[in-house]
Amino acid sequence: QVVFTAQDVNGNFQNGNVDVTVVDTVSPVIATQTISIYLDANGQTSTTPQAVNAGTADNCMLDSISLSQTNFDCSEVGANTVTFTAIDIYGNVSTAPVVINVLDTILPQVLTQPITVYLDANGEAIADPNTAIVSTNDNCSVSSTTFVQSVFGCNDLGVNQVELQVEDPSGNIRRSMVQITVLDTIAPEIICPADVQTCESSVQYDIPQITDNCTDLDYYLVSGPYPGTSVEIGTYDVVWQVEDQSGNTNQCSFTAVVNPIPEIRVQADTSVYYGDDLQLWVTSDIPSTYQWFPEDLVSTPRDSITLTAPTEAVTYTAVVTSEQGCENQKEVVVNIHNNVNVGTAFTPNGDGINDYFEVQGLDEYDFVSVKIYNRNGQMVYESNDYHNDWDGTYNGEKLPAASYYFILNLGSGHEGITGIVTIIN
Repeated sequence: QVVFTAQDVNGNFQNGNVDVTVVDTVSPVIATQTISIYLDANGQTSTTPQAVNAGTADNCMLDSISLSQTNFDCSEVGANTVTFTAIDIYGNVSTAPVVINVLDTILPQVLTQPITVYLDANGEAIADPNTAIVSTNDNCSVSSTTFVQSVFGCNDLGVNQVELQVEDPSGNIRRSMVQITVLDTIAPEIICPADVQTCESSVQYDIPQITDNCTDLDYYLVSGPYPGTSVEIGTYDVVWQVEDQSGNTNQCSFTAVVNPIPEIRVQADTSVYYGDDLQLWVTSDIPSTYQWFPEDLVSTPRDSITLTAPTEAVTYTAVVTSEQGCENQKEVVVNIHNNVNVGTAFTPNGDGINDYFEVQGLDEYDFVSVKIYNRNGQMVYESNDYHNDWDGTYNGEKLPAASYYFILNLGSGHEGITGIVTIIN
C-alpha cells in the first residue's frame, strides 16, 4: 500500500491508503553461442543449456533456461538448430534458435587378412577390398573401403604391400597395410606350324607363334631338329615348349619328314647315226614317276624307257619324281655320227680316175670345212665349203707323193673327223 494525499489551495489536505500492484512484463534477453559436441564410442553425445548460454539476462531474475534437444546421435552429425528458452521468475518467456554442431572424430576400426589375386587373360587383376576385411567397427558406420591400388599387372607379380583405407561418413579414415599376392596361373599359348615334308637335307619351318597375358617368355626346342638343321632321312617329332615368368608352361608339336631324293642312273652319253633309233633309259632306287625332255623328241616321255631318232646332237633330260614329290634329274648327251666315208688315198694324175680327195656323204651337211697339213705341219690346203675338189696341189703346184694329215669339220652338233690321206703319183 501507499498513502495518497490530496491538498487544496488553502492548505487543506486529506490522506488515504491506496493499493499499488507492480507487474513485470519484460521478457528475458537471450544471449547464446554456437557450440560443437563430439560423439562418443557409442555414437552418442549430449549438451546442456548452460553450454550454449552466453549471458542471458532478465530485468528481475531468471527462473530457468532450457534447450529443446540435448541428446544427439550419429544421425545428427553436422549442424543442428535447436530452441533455447529462458523464463524469468514472473513467467516471462523468451526463445531463440541456437546451432549445435555434432561431430564424429573417432576413426573406424578394421581387422584385415592377406589376399591373393590372379591375372586374367589381359594380364590384369582387380583386388576387392572386401575380401581383405575380416571385420570393421565404427561408432557410427563405415561408408567406404578402398585400396590405394586396386588394379595389378604383370609387373606386380609376387607380394605387394597395399594401403587399405576404411572411411566413415564423417571422413575419418583408418589406414591399414594389406599383403596382396599377385599370381599368374594362365599358361602361354603356343601354335606350331603344320606338319612338314621336305626333300632337302635340312628341315625348314617357322618358329611357333607364342602369346601370353604377360610378355616375359622363354621358349625352347624340346625335341626334333631346329629350323635349317641338316638331318638324316626319316621322321622327326618336333616339340616346342614355352614358359612364362610364373613357371606356367605349354607345348606344341608337329611332324617333320625328310624324304629321300631318288638315286637315278641313266645310260652313258652316246652317238648314233643320223635318224637312227636309239633307246633311252633311266632307273630309280625308289618308286617314282618319269619325264623325258624334250618331250617332242621321244616316243613315250613318261616312261623310264623310251625311243628317239635324233637328226642332230641333243641333250636329253630325265626328270625322276618320287611318290613324296622329291625330284632328281640327269642328262644324256647324244651326238650324231658322221655318216661319211673318207678316202684314204688318191692318184691325181689326170686320168679321170681317183684324181681328187673324195669324202662321200657330204651332201647331208650344211657346213663342211677341210684343212690339210704336210708332215711338217704346214697347211697346204683349206676350204670352208668343200665339194671333193682338192687335186693334190698347193699354190698351183703338184705336191709330192706322201701322207698328209686332214681335219674335216662338219658343223655344230657333228663330230669332226681327222685322219691321213695319201697322194700316190
